[in-house]
Amino acid sequence: MPKGGEGVSVCSATPLPPAAPPPGQGGVLRWLSAPWLRVGVSLGLFALLLGLGDIQAFLRQLRATRLDWFLLIFVGYLAGQALSAYKWRLLAQPLGFDQSLRAFLVYYFVGMYLNLFAPSTVAGDLGRGLLLAEHNRWWPTA
Repeated sequence: MPKGGEGVSVCSATPLPPAAPPPGQGGVLRWLSAPWLRVGVSLGLFALLLGLGDIQAFLRQLRATRLDWFLLIFVGYLAGQALSAYKWRLLAQPLGFDQSLRAFLVYYFVGMYLNLFAPSTVAGDLGRGLLLAEHNRWWPTA
């Protein structure tokens, strides 16, 4: 990435002016991605679902689940998400975003988490973009 926050326009070789970070510089996003909030919301949603459903039927179904198939599906899901994060990284690298694959994986999973709170994928896309830009200070491109 160019020094000083300057970038190159996708359409031409004209340098872009340094971008100013938005007010608050990720404070709300940091709060929304805090581990205690994720765990609390997850536990709250799980408790709500258990309270609304038939716990005995849930436990019967859980006991009947084959662990080998469950693990295979879970690993497949994680591999699919990792592949998506890798593709996202490949698309972002030519634009000057050179974080590690691990960082892209973290951003991708935070985005998936944020998708739970909106009726579409906009919240996750916005969250991923903000996290990506926060570490590069290249707001307009992200």
